[in-house]
Amino acid sequence: MASTDVEDLDEEDSYSDLFDDEDSDSFCIQDFMDPLLYRELFLEGDGIESSPDSEEVTRPGLTRWMRELKPGVLPYPVPLKLQCLMFVIGHLFQPDHSVPVSMIALLPRSIRIKLLLLLPAIDICKLESTSVTHGIVMDEIWKALFKERIPAFFLEKLEPQLAQSIVFDTPDKFKEKFDILITWKEAYFDTVFFLSQEKLNHDFECHCNSDHFIQDLLYGIGGIHKGTMEITDCFKEGDTLSIHGIYCCTMTCIRLTTANHYHKFGDLLAPEPLFSVCHDNRFTSDIVNELIDCGVFLRKLTLSDRYLSAIERYLKNPGFIKKLNKLFHSVEVLTVSEFDTSNANKSSFNKILNLVFPPRQPSVVKSVTLLNEFEVVGPHLKGHNLKHLGISFCLNHSTVFRTQWVKKGQIVPVRIRLNISRKITEIINTQKELESFTFTLITDDSRKCRLLDNDLIRCLYNVLQLSSLRKFKFDASHLHSQVSSVILCNLLSLFLSSPYPLSLTLSLSCPLLDQQPKPLTANPAPLKTLEINDCTFPPNLPSFLPQNLVLKSLKLQDNKWSTVSLFTNLQSITVEELVLHTSEKMTNDDVKTFLLLFSIVTAREWKLGLNIEDKPGTLETLLHVLTMITCKSNLHSFHFLRDEEFALPPVKGDTIVSIMKTIFDSLSPSKPSYFDFAISENQLQVLLKDIERLWEESSKIKMKTIRVFGIQSFDHDYYRSVLEDMTEELDLCDALKVESRDDYSLLYY
Repeated sequence: MASTDVEDLDEEDSYSDLFDDEDSDSFCIQDFMDPLLYRELFLEGDGIESSPDSEEVTRPGLTRWMRELKPGVLPYPVPLKLQCLMFVIGHLFQPDHSVPVSMIALLPRSIRIKLLLLLPAIDICKLESTSVTHGIVMDEIWKALFKERIPAFFLEKLEPQLAQSIVFDTPDKFKEKFDILITWKEAYFDTVFFLSQEKLNHDFECHCNSDHFIQDLLYGIGGIHKGTMEITDCFKEGDTLSIHGIYCCTMTCIRLTTANHYHKFGDLLAPEPLFSVCHDNRFTSDIVNELIDCGVFLRKLTLSDRYLSAIERYLKNPGFIKKLNKLFHSVEVLTVSEFDTSNANKSSFNKILNLVFPPRQPSVVKSVTLLNEFEVVGPHLKGHNLKHLGISFCLNHSTVFRTQWVKKGQIVPVRIRLNISRKITEIINTQKELESFTFTLITDDSRKCRLLDNDLIRCLYNVLQLSSLRKFKFDASHLHSQVSSVILCNLLSLFLSSPYPLSLTLSLSCPLLDQQPKPLTANPAPLKTLEINDCTFPPNLPSFLPQNLVLKSLKLQDNKWSTVSLFTNLQSITVEELVLHTSEKMTNDDVKTFLLLFSIVTAREWKLGLNIEDKPGTLETLLHVLTMITCKSNLHSFHFLRDEEFALPPVKGDTIVSIMKTIFDSLSPSKPSYFDFAISENQLQVLLKDIERLWEESSKIKMKTIRVFGIQSFDHDYYRSVLEDMTEELDLCDALKVESRDDYSLLYY
């Protein structure tokens, strides 16, 4: 881009002006929707016979005046810039009176950014290849849309089982899980396609009879966070008429769309609903057509029984098959849920699998996760080398033999049916280049059971010895049954005594040793990571482990303190990184356990997330331990309190302040910065002034990193102004990136 274009940018022409302008030049609903603050901006045009005297405006008076407005008139006081944006949105891509795209391209860049953040996602796709987006990094726009519109914060309201099944993969998480790079736009539409297979309106406290959740994500204007939809106050209650060409699209939910997309929404409370509901077969096929028309191709595909039933009738149409082939041809991650394996469903399922895994042709799929559908999917995987394979296996009446008569309290042995074991083994044996393998066990049996060593488990031992394997995960945390100690010891032995894999993750319950194993003799493994998640181990397990454990990383996450305490029985633990996260309340006795762990651990990096008991004795002991850790000469990084990946209860404010004081007092200007501090925005808003004061009192020595996550406000610049002087690196995890005036390389191609 020419240098003159850069020079023409004014001081406010950056992403930061989306949120913090003081002259109403930003999309900040809580400001511009205040009727008293903006009473001078009342519309005085068609349909308004009189306006209130600006000298005597009161909120009740404003309300009465607004209720008397004629239908079709924008009643609420809204800044002129927003009115113009609404008019452009409402008249974009209209057949007979459309605002020309070439004219929109002449708008200042900051206005075009605000327009893109308001537009329906489908319309943004249509503008991406036009001059409207010139000079704008669209990946940043899609990142903002993902964070504003994909409702991650709603998961807290769902039943835990449903919430766990819903995964919102950001590009960073996608890279970490699958070693695949995707854009924010791809992440957005992958998530939309996944959510189109879930019925979420009821769970998200929507009272509409029809499900319009996916319509919101594709055709809705603005975001769905609480507050941003106050823009709908521009409409009379229940009214759908607007002078801007924007409409309220449902009767009981506050959602907006344009005339082009109005017919995509529906509400069965209306006398004659004219629209398809979200899970109607026609709407499901319309999503495919819409995505193809917009040049969207999926990178991750989740197939469910619901989706298969919705598109079954369309799979007979060759034209629809061609569109599905386009939509699926870039899929690299496939997840298959459990299906109703009737003959009709099997036929439809095979048609889709043939698109993802073309017969006698190479496939781009790198990762496959299966839940029980081994017989149908297995043949399609032959000849296709995967990098990641996930097997989720449900122990139920069709997969295991059940012992009918047992004594009360007796542990029932779990015996997997031979035909099921063979199907899974065949799938595993076809993959010789796996880099990551996950084996998950699930059961609906509430009886006390124990999973014994068997042919299928022995097949997993072979996977552990693949020279290409980097990560292995054995997850039985959803299993009510116990796992035999023979399985536990074999997994640990193979991991610690061989060069492969580099990472082992265990989630299981094994409270007793079936037999006393011989002590494990293993060489130091300074390149390996052992991750213990939500585990219960037998008390005498340490006698089996190497007494001087040497690893790259030891991660103890979401375990009870009784499990953590077992590792204190070793002679020494030498690691680059020690991670300890636990949601179980940390009592004074547990702090003593932590002290014992500290006495045998040598680690350059400590990452702690603790649920601390609110008692003076506990805090005093903990502060003593923290002081001892921070005085270690080899300390490289110390991360404390919270991490967005772990749902720990909030630590009391006074406790955080005491801990911060201890840490700040330990900082030395003669040593490299090591303190990595993570905190949620909610806690930071309350404690920011105290943290700043403590830092200033401690000679203003910089921390290594400050991470603020869970950001839902627009105070990014305020956080930067206060925190940047306190740290070498500031990470506002959920904030839209703000570019420096001195570096426009992020803004321009």
